[in-house]
Amino acid sequence: MPCTMKRLWIPPVDSHPIPLTCFRGSLPSNVDLPLTDNRSSQNISKTPSSTREKIYRIQTCEKLSAPYQKLPTCTAVFHLYSWTLPSISTLESLAGIGSGCFGDTEQMIGLIFPRPIAKPEYVCRVPIYLSRGLARARVQKVNQVQLDQSQLQKAMALHFVLAELLTELTHYEFYSVDSEACKNYKVRIFDHYDWNPEQSLFMGLLTITKNKLIDWAASDQLLRWSETMNLWRMGVSKTQSIVELHSSGIISAYPCVLSSLPPNVCHGRLVRPRSLPKHDFGLFVVCDGISASCPTKQGGKDTVSCYRLSRHLNACRVNSGLSEKTSSRKPINFRISDCFVHPLSAWLWFSLTLIPPILYQTNRALLSAEFCVKLAQFVTPSATNCWSVVGPLTVLVPDRLDAPNGMLRQLYHFTVNDTQAEASNAGQNWDKKVVTKLPTSYPIPGPRELLEATTLLGAADSVTLERLEFIGDSLLQLITTLQVYQNSSLQADEQQLTNKRSVLVSNANLYGIVDREQWYRYCTTRPYDIRELFIPPCYTLKSQYQEPDDLRLYVKLTDKSLADMIEALLGCFLQCIGIREACGLLQRFGISFMDCVNGTFNSSASMWRCFFQDPDCLTKQLSKLTIGSARGDEATEAEMDSGISSLQGRLGYVFRNQALLHEARTHSSYSSLEPTVCYQRLEFLGDAVLGYVVSNDLFKRFPDYDPGMLTNHRSLIVNNLVLARVLVDLKLHDGIRHNIPSLPSVVDKLRSVRLSDVTSLSELREKIQTNITASPMKILGDVFESLIGAVFVDTSGDLQAIQTIVRRLLGKVLKLPP
Repeated sequence: MPCTMKRLWIPPVDSHPIPLTCFRGSLPSNVDLPLTDNRSSQNISKTPSSTREKIYRIQTCEKLSAPYQKLPTCTAVFHLYSWTLPSISTLESLAGIGSGCFGDTEQMIGLIFPRPIAKPEYVCRVPIYLSRGLARARVQKVNQVQLDQSQLQKAMALHFVLAELLTELTHYEFYSVDSEACKNYKVRIFDHYDWNPEQSLFMGLLTITKNKLIDWAASDQLLRWSETMNLWRMGVSKTQSIVELHSSGIISAYPCVLSSLPPNVCHGRLVRPRSLPKHDFGLFVVCDGISASCPTKQGGKDTVSCYRLSRHLNACRVNSGLSEKTSSRKPINFRISDCFVHPLSAWLWFSLTLIPPILYQTNRALLSAEFCVKLAQFVTPSATNCWSVVGPLTVLVPDRLDAPNGMLRQLYHFTVNDTQAEASNAGQNWDKKVVTKLPTSYPIPGPRELLEATTLLGAADSVTLERLEFIGDSLLQLITTLQVYQNSSLQADEQQLTNKRSVLVSNANLYGIVDREQWYRYCTTRPYDIRELFIPPCYTLKSQYQEPDDLRLYVKLTDKSLADMIEALLGCFLQCIGIREACGLLQRFGISFMDCVNGTFNSSASMWRCFFQDPDCLTKQLSKLTIGSARGDEATEAEMDSGISSLQGRLGYVFRNQALLHEARTHSSYSSLEPTVCYQRLEFLGDAVLGYVVSNDLFKRFPDYDPGMLTNHRSLIVNNLVLARVLVDLKLHDGIRHNIPSLPSVVDKLRSVRLSDVTSLSELREKIQTNITASPMKILGDVFESLIGAVFVDTSGDLQAIQTIVRRLLGKVLKLPP
């Protein structure tokens, strides 16, 4: 039976509460802000443009808040959640304290929820970045506990005390261990919050656990400490000379100095030395050697050795804890009579500091699963029971250990401490025993992949959407180009086609999709600063303490950021499922180059009917493309130059419709007497096709490239200077129909730059730029792109054939390093 108390504290509830603007029902979903200067993504240079910011209220996963969660008023079953961590000795090393400082570790801080937060008992694996390295926490449901009404009241009272202690550790208020500071506080940060579970971001109760059960003995002692502290603040209680330590490890006396404790129980206690300067709000763990012979005599004074214990306020930042030092910091000696004792042991206090990052990362994991379901319902409106497929998944949140190198700067790569900590984690084998991926037949990327596609660069996380945005943007450019090309007049020039495409790929259009579907709630845009953003579970911020655009309630997102998320989602579909499914997502966005009936593309009726060509058919198809196997049916032989066969031979492709080749090699200057069909339309198409093929090739060949490196490498390949040199090297310029006197001299100068003489793409471009006019150079580059466009049209959009031809034409260039 749990211990009982004569006086039981119950969280106060105002009979006339002040309306909170952070209520879900009363807050506007977003607020428009004026146009601001564009803040382009790091490492990727884009044309500056105005972007619009909107303020969105912060939302949490449905499974962690009301109305799904609801605190009962009578006897009910609660679900107890805890987490496994690396070994205690490893945690002491990661925290930078001496071995043995944490002492007894049977107790932990846990969370109880009225309803399960996930279907599997092993909910998720989340990263915690400590002072010296990464510790993975595996969140799991450890038990179901039935609470009667009195136990529920006690659990709520305990939650209040733990929430107050949690608030003070994130806001520098250590009144619980410093009597002078306690007297001087008039308004504490915790007074800014209202008890309001139904409107809070998280509806769970903090508790103390032991052996997968609620530790009622420790709960009673901590509640007594809270009462004693309140009485002392009112001048009723006095300092006790000798304090007995309860078997639960909680000190119920207040205030308590270290000299009041028996020497054999000082080891592992958390203290606040009075001798610290006022600006230093540190807490220290007592550890006078592993033997814990406390206190020691030094210089005739009773002193104790202590290590400073971090509050781990940056535990959600991937660049935290990169130090590879394995030794602990040097201990500091304090007089025992100057050390005020915290009610919690150092270990319990340490586990309390992990609550904000664990709640934050668990929320991200569950939001990704929720987004997975929303996407499935969006892509396939007729889909039912999506939760039955996604619900059983355990979400492994990416971290430094498993993030691709291309996601992180070199500084952020994992350390030896990270790998050693994971090796000591008893739960590491769980990851292999649970379901973490969706079935291959499911038309949606999994939660883990969606976390990458929805995390912005500014979040300072181990994965960001930048690489996926790179490949998604190239596919978006291709698909919108196909749509514009086939739906535009034959007389439309390149500028007119570009303008039409710009409307489809604009930030405003893509942002509108996110805003309409309310997908902004799944976007991670900033680092999680525990001090600035954390609000304890079951509490809301009082209206009188809210600031304009309060970071605890709102998040600012630009239309460009949300547009980038759409491109990254497209890239995620492309890489995880395939190009057909990625195009299906675009079709649901209203962007499609094929008719779609009942969710299926009608390829047979499209001019791009071979776009989804089976790769196995590629060899057979290309084997038929031999010289002389086809003749044009839209242009007579008289219209073709005598060297047309040799031109096709050098290109490595014979056109079924040779009128396309005629169009691809004709410049607008060719005839001034009558309108001439020129290469502009095909160049517009070929530019997008070539950009996608090269982007896809680089993305797969260089998984360690960050987005900036990918963009730079692509720009060195698909620029007019390099393409012009390749065109001349393959002698494809001979067939250009033009009336530009300076073009032959440019060709002669290009011949002087040999591909075999350069060692990099940068060197090649630099040599070409020397003493060569840019305008004729652009014509040669445009002709190369128009030839690619012509082949694409002639093959009815066969990307596989295009990839083979591009690799053959650009083989030497693709092998050169940047």
